[in-house]
This record gives sequence, structure tokens and C-alpha cells, in this order.
Amino acid sequence: MEGEQNNSKALVLFEPVDNRAGESESVPDPTGHWTSGVESIRDFAVQCAICFKWRLIPTEEKYMEIREHINKHRFLCKTAREWRPSITCNDPTDIAQDGSWRWAFDKCSIPQPPPGWHRRMKIRSFRNTKYADVYYEAPSKEQLRSLADIHKYLDAHPLHIEDGVNLLQFSFETPVLEGIM
Repeated sequence: MEGEQNNSKALVLFEPVDNRAGESESVPDPTGHWTSGVESIRDFAVQCAICFKWRLIPTEEKYMEIREHINKHRFLCKTAREWRPSITCNDPTDIAQDGSWRWAFDKCSIPQPPPGWHRRMKIRSFRNTKYADVYYEAPSKEQLRSLADIHKYLDAHPLHIEDGVNLLQFSFETPVLEGIM
């Protein structure tokens, strides 16, 4: 909704180490979430702009789609009817902060990666504000860690540019940890 303030927020929940068996390298877990031996992304959620209740998003892809457009299209509980047909603002929140998970608030309007590309986040540590690294995995599986890397890659692979891939489709912003904002 143009000109209207959007109260929706996007959230990434991290699973603490003591809830897991303590992996030591960054690999996708069985659900496709990335782990690092420190913590892993457990769930994705978005806050309803009307009732302010958190709604779990079923897939990372759906979360990225919502996050990209959240400033123009408010997230409402009725939006979640796509995957939960009877959900309303009267239903209890899907998640609440009880201290068992780390919450990180994601930046809104981060674009979805181009088709065939993947945006990955590698958790480093929660001891400071730079707790994670964002990188993109190109269709060739090459890991690109900065806009400069993406620029070089696109120059070396002009077919991607012909397919419409451009630097505006990439963001290296990481979520802001609760309590560090």
C-alpha cells in the first residue's frame, strides 16, 4: 500500500547449540537450513500488520517472496491462508519469545535471488554484531561473497546479464539480532 506505513516485520529464528548435537562445519541440515556449529536457522516468521501476531512461513522461498514485497504489501494473517486455510487474527500467535530461541529481525525488501541462484547465510558467532556472513551461490555453484564478486562473475558470464540478472537483485544485509538493535 503506497504511502502507508507498514507495521509488518520479518524474523529469522536461530536454534541454539544446546538444542542440537553440535555440528562443526556449515552444511545444510535435513530441512535445508544452514548450520555452523554455532547455531542454525530454525524457522522463518512474519508479523501480521493488524494483530501483530507472528506467523510461521512454511518455506524459505515463500519467506523471501514475502520479505521482498513487505513494504508494498502488508503481511496479514489472511495472507497465511495460502498454506493455512482457516487462520485468522483471532488464532494464537505461532511463536513467542520464551528464551529458547534466538530471534533476528531481517531487513525488509531484500530481493529474492534470481532463478538458479541461492542466498545463503553462514553463522559465525553471536558474540558481536557481525555474527553471520551472507553469500550467493551462482548456478555454477561458485560462492560469491560481495557485490564486487557478483559484478566480476556477471562480467565473466554475460549470459546471466542477458537473462536479466543485475546487481540490484543481491543484498548482503544480515538480520539484526534481538538485543543488539
